Amino acid sequence: MTGNLKIGFLKNLDPTLLVKIISKLNKKYPLLTIELNSYSNHELYQQLESATIDLALTMSNHDPRYQQILINKYPLVVLVNKKSELAKKDKLHQSELNNILFDVRKIDNQNKFPEFEGNLLKIACNQGCAILHAFVKDNCYNQYIKAIPLEPVIEEGIYLVYDKNNHNPAINSFIFLIRTIIHNYM
Repeated sequence: MTGNLKIGFLKNLDPTLLVKIISKLNKKYPLLTIELNSYSNHELYQQLESATIDLALTMSNHDPRYQQILINKYPLVVLVNKKSELAKKDKLHQSELNNILFDVRKIDNQNKFPEFEGNLLKIACNQGCAILHAFVKDNCYNQYIKAIPLEPVIEEGIYLVYDKNNHNPAINSFIFLIRTIIHNYM
């Protein structure tokens, strides 16, 4: 397969997952030109709508215009400032949380333009907390932020999202590869 494939992915997405997927794609289709860009969840859907990208690796926004394939589920954690009282706990229940800046379970009901790094900085400055996928615990503010498991354990997915009306032939090859990876890896 030759051609171009433009892939958008969620900022701070699980690097292990990304490396596995893109490495396998490069190995299977060495002549395929792959363009990779990271965006916020909202920006990814804007990029899909404008056909600036062919597909996205992101959270679901339940938009019926797009096809979605679950890639992996991750447990949710609460990111808190390491000096906060909450940081002393081994697990947290949502009822213990005040000033939740962002909750991945409510992407449709909150600020549609959450600025990921801005929220991390607010948490680092002890201005709130966030409920996010466990892979987000590794970030540029690690010396200030602690990830604590959310109780009860809840998992949220990351999806391959694409427009079924996009006729780039590389999309079907990528979908086949993703399904193979999911079957063998997840």
